[in-house]
Amino acid sequence: MRSLATGAPRRGRAGFTLIEMLIYLVLSVVVLGALYQVMIGQGRAYSKQRELLDVRESVRSASALLGWELRQATTSGRQLIRVTADSVRLLSIQGLGIICAKHATLPRYALWRTSGDVQGTADDSAAIYHNASSSWAAKGVRVSTVGTPASLGVTNCSWGAGGKTPDLGVELTVSATADTAGVVVGGSLRTFRAVTYGEYQDAGRWWLGRKVGSAGAVWEKLTGPLMSPTDSGLRLRYYDAAGNATATPASVVRVEFLLRAQSRKQYYRSTGDVAFQIDSIRARVALRQ
Repeated sequence: MRSLATGAPRRGRAGFTLIEMLIYLVLSVVVLGALYQVMIGQGRAYSKQRELLDVRESVRSASALLGWELRQATTSGRQLIRVTADSVRLLSIQGLGIICAKHATLPRYALWRTSGDVQGTADDSAAIYHNASSSWAAKGVRVSTVGTPASLGVTNCSWGAGGKTPDLGVELTVSATADTAGVVVGGSLRTFRAVTYGEYQDAGRWWLGRKVGSAGAVWEKLTGPLMSPTDSGLRLRYYDAAGNATATPASVVRVEFLLRAQSRKQYYRSTGDVAFQIDSIRARVALRQ
């Protein structure tokens, strides 16, 4: 029997020794440091990918827009207006409508299901498609007046029970009756306006923009940022039917353009510095005759 003097057996004390604490601390620092480096790498990769998607979207949208405008420009009845290495002026589609009635004697037409912006300024012209002949019966005619159907004497459409009410009435300026002789009810009408596409600078960066109408119009921002003109942000080349480069608007049948864009924001590279993502696209467009 154990005496009271000796007491109960001693139990081991809970806790860590100083050496154990130091080992745990070092391991924790190593693990946290590794996790931090992984997080930094993931953040930079995400930033790089985000800016890459941004710049690719810019060049794709700009290419689609320029390609559409160039293909459709010559359906207005004339070729490109002005061509330079970093800008182009052309006739751009502004409004659409279906001819649903004709004036008995004058080149006045009622339009149904109109959309866009139909005006009669000095910069506006029109082309009317003749379904039966599959051709543009009237091309390059001037829109002189835009008004209500009643004011132009074409109050009802020629189809439907009792006639549908037109959305708009237009009058064209023609030099001879033959200019609109092939226009029939049911044909589609397109209106065009002179538009300049090019690069312009805003807040220290370059953008793809356009000027609608007169040459003194202000730039409308479309997409970007682009590289500067000296770095070929936008470059256009023009070719004639023989495949030769040309600077004569009336001779152009094909246009080649290069777009080089930057991302809106910078990203951190693996070297620790920051930079913009850059991407480019090159396209060739045949003008629709």
